[in-house]
Amino acid sequence: MNRERLLSQLRIDEGESLEVYADSLGYPTVGVGHRVTKSDTLTVGDTITPQRKEALFIWDVGIAINNCRLVFSDFSKLPEPVQEVLVNMMFNLGSVHFATFRRFIAAIKLNNWKEAAREMEDSVWWKQVGDRAKRLQNMLLEG
Repeated sequence: MNRERLLSQLRIDEGESLEVYADSLGYPTVGVGHRVTKSDTLTVGDTITPQRKEALFIWDVGIAINNCRLVFSDFSKLPEPVQEVLVNMMFNLGSVHFATFRRFIAAIKLNNWKEAAREMEDSVWWKQVGDRAKRLQNMLLEG
């Protein structure tokens, strides 16, 4: 997986903020798409340092990669663009919501990129993230 390309895309897709804000669903968020947890001890309006932003980002990407490895036993053998799509989606959705994409996951496990691409469209996520979803779908089809 091209980690630098993945990190760059996530920065674009998620945006970056040193100030805690409420995301489109009302969740406190900071850094690069980091959903604030109780252990972060942050509230809307608080600010973090650039170093903390990076640490949270790298931590969250690591969690997304590990969660992809749990769902896809052959994750490291998948084509790089497919790995990047899966991590991007896992990062954005979280493991609980990602798990609801059952037919998408089944298609990926069968290396059926066309079917997986179709399944992406059958979701609220598709409508919420707009161009991001279309770009990820194209990457998947190229995989």
